[in-house]
Amino acid sequence: MEKTSEFHDLADDHIVIAGPHSLGGAMDFNFSYPPRQDGSASKRKLLCNRLQDTSSDEGAYHLLRAPDYIPLSITQATTYINGHTPRTTISSYQDEFYDSSSSKENLLKLDRGDLRRDESVLNSIVTSWQITFESVRRERRSAADLLSLMSFFNPQKIPEFVLRNYTRSLKGRIRNVRHLFSTLHHLKDRRGSGAQKGFDGDIEVLQAYSLISATAEKGVLKMHPLVQLCTRAWLSSSRKVGNWELTFLASMAREFRSSSLENWAECKQLVPHVESFYYGELAGKSLKKWNQVIVDIVWLLRKQGKYNEAEKLSRRALEGREKELGVQHPHTLTSVNNLAGILQEQGKYDEAEKLSRRALDGMEKELGVQHPHTLMTVNNLASILQDQGKYDEAEKLSRRALKGGEKELGVQHPCTLKSVSGLALVLWCQGKYDEAEKLNRRALEGYAKGLGVQNPSTLTSLGNLALLLQDQGKYDEAERLNRRTLEGYEKELGVQHLLTLTSVGNLASLLEGQGKYDEAEKLNRRVLEGYEKELGVHHPHTLTSVNRLAIVLRDQGKYEEAEKLNRRALEGYEKERGVQDPCTLASMGNLALVLQDRGKYDEANKLNRRALEGYEKELGVHHPHTLTSVGNLALILQSQGKYDDAEKLNRRALEGYEKELGVHHPRTLTSVGNLASVLRDQGRYDEAKKLNRRALEGYEKELGVHHLSTLTSVGNLALILQSQGKYDEAERLSRRALEGYEKRLGVHHPCTLTGVGNLALILQGQGKYDDAEKLNRRALEGYEKELGVHHPRTLTSVGNLANILRDQGKYDDAEKLNRRALEGYEKELGVHHPRTLTSVGNLANILRYQGKYDEAEKLHRRAL
Repeated sequence: MEKTSEFHDLADDHIVIAGPHSLGGAMDFNFSYPPRQDGSASKRKLLCNRLQDTSSDEGAYHLLRAPDYIPLSITQATTYINGHTPRTTISSYQDEFYDSSSSKENLLKLDRGDLRRDESVLNSIVTSWQITFESVRRERRSAADLLSLMSFFNPQKIPEFVLRNYTRSLKGRIRNVRHLFSTLHHLKDRRGSGAQKGFDGDIEVLQAYSLISATAEKGVLKMHPLVQLCTRAWLSSSRKVGNWELTFLASMAREFRSSSLENWAECKQLVPHVESFYYGELAGKSLKKWNQVIVDIVWLLRKQGKYNEAEKLSRRALEGREKELGVQHPHTLTSVNNLAGILQEQGKYDEAEKLSRRALDGMEKELGVQHPHTLMTVNNLASILQDQGKYDEAEKLSRRALKGGEKELGVQHPCTLKSVSGLALVLWCQGKYDEAEKLNRRALEGYAKGLGVQNPSTLTSLGNLALLLQDQGKYDEAERLNRRTLEGYEKELGVQHLLTLTSVGNLASLLEGQGKYDEAEKLNRRVLEGYEKELGVHHPHTLTSVNRLAIVLRDQGKYEEAEKLNRRALEGYEKERGVQDPCTLASMGNLALVLQDRGKYDEANKLNRRALEGYEKELGVHHPHTLTSVGNLALILQSQGKYDDAEKLNRRALEGYEKELGVHHPRTLTSVGNLASVLRDQGRYDEAKKLNRRALEGYEKELGVHHLSTLTSVGNLALILQSQGKYDEAERLSRRALEGYEKRLGVHHPCTLTGVGNLALILQGQGKYDDAEKLNRRALEGYEKELGVHHPRTLTSVGNLANILRDQGKYDDAEKLNRRALEGYEKELGVHHPRTLTSVGNLANILRYQGKYDEAEKLHRRAL
């Protein structure tokens, strides 16, 4: 026997339907009917295939004469007749059908408008449904109640786990004396069987009566839309809609609470079933439950990167709570806070700040300045201010939140530890690394002691400390902590969990900074694949991962793939977040950098200017992100030889950083170095030297003498001194930088190899050709091994070695190397790239020294 409750076309000649209590297969009978022209033959065949007892074919004939009797009605009728054989025949069902149709209790007569608004709802459907439903109510009340609950779901994919959990919770309420008298009718169905058996029995009855059906997807049921409509209409006519609506929303609230943090897949299944409530009108307890559900749906939408939908729903939740509870109620203020957080994630900082301040003012007034909810709101406002670069006020608020938490909750409370981490982050952004590190270590110890070393909160704190250590150049410890964090997440949450993927990305970033590009690339590809699978290709986290992979590829000289990825990220952000979103603007800057590397200066210029204008409009002219964009544009102009414009922009960036972050902040010192570089390119060595010494002294004081930024500054100062002919001091500084790189990064790191090359140039300037040649060959071999023979840095090293050989009169070897460099640049960067043209000029000079004037002249003209 095959049970089914699918709804088929009239043309289906091979359908077998069994009644709810039948034991054998459906029997095939041949009826003789007068010919009709209205599809009756197909109806008759459908009826024949489904009836088990056809002793009254005349009754069947009259039943089918109803002009609106469609396959759904036939399915309902035959299922009912088969289930009540021999007591119910076709004729007796026909009598019941017409009696019900004309009865005052007929659903169409009681209907308040839901059925009459739908032209597809015919009398035969309503009447056959009502006969079936009343029979189910008499035989198994709990099954009828389950159908009532199911009528509030999206009918196509009803998750079985929600219904099972509802049944379990109902059983728990039955045990409670306070609910005993309101749920007595369920006892008969579930006595001695338990909730699981009772649930399965309910489902079997509903399926047997063709009221619901299974789908091809395991654990998913469906309901015909007309069955749903009739059920909802019956609830409305019985004045039970409100109760079942509340029951449905309570079930959803419970499922979101239990699933949102535990089972991502289950959580996503719930959303389609509550979408119909987005714009409906609710009141009373239903509104209260719905507001609970909204909070969890918004959380899910935020995780999915659907910020626009999350914002709309959050505004609706806020309006609902303002209406239900008033504008100053703590729950309303919580909704204000939630909306502020969503706006913050979208870079809508002005409105986010206003809402956060409103929430804080309200919490202080309603709950007091020391209440935990108030302190949480203080932390939220501090975070928004931090994102805007308003670090002074953010730090004050973070310290207030921490002090309040320590007093009210204790130093070890998770909320207090969260405030510790928040303050550490604000200090980190200001370059106050020592205090930030101490606070991060305190938070980590607190989480480990209170929650355990493997708790996700502890692992997150561990990851934060690793990132801070990375910024300080403490790579060994940072890498150990990052790997420990990743192993913990993989063990506790799984390899595909979002926190795990974030940890993978952090480790990749650290490895990239150490020049371990191969492993960094592999990890970044793993992150990208994971996000694409878990969140989709357009999610902001996915797009951020695309950008990060592009950066690693750019570091390796894989510019073409990097550009494609950067363009994908930019297009995705523009579509998902809008053209003015800070993430979109940052993506523009990333694409501009790779275009600059490829010599596509015009497009790079346009993108950088567009990004800058966007930052100025969205964040203001003094925001650190805006100033970074100013500096990026200056770098491109410097590469084009537009030194005056580059200098103006660098001075603007420097003044901004000094005002916003202070004269000793690492970003300020980087800006000092950038301005010095432009002045050096203009031959203004004295000014450049003063700025470089200032930057170096600042780095030594703020980051230490061994930090990579410090070593880079040492190398830059050495190059300026070389340009001034101060070779002894230049050599000392260059050797100091090289030794530092070797100690911190290893002898094969690209930064170390750059230090080797720089020292070679200084020795070359002093005429120490043998030492210079040895160093250049070491640098070249290192680049070939670490970056490949075609990487632009490798080709630059080839050219540098050629110049040393030229100065020694080794023209043949020099010519071969220059031709290799030129061919490589033409292939990797194009024939018109500035580096390519520089290589053309170098080769021309070598040929001129050898007396090959014709070819030399052609190359000189090409270089010009």
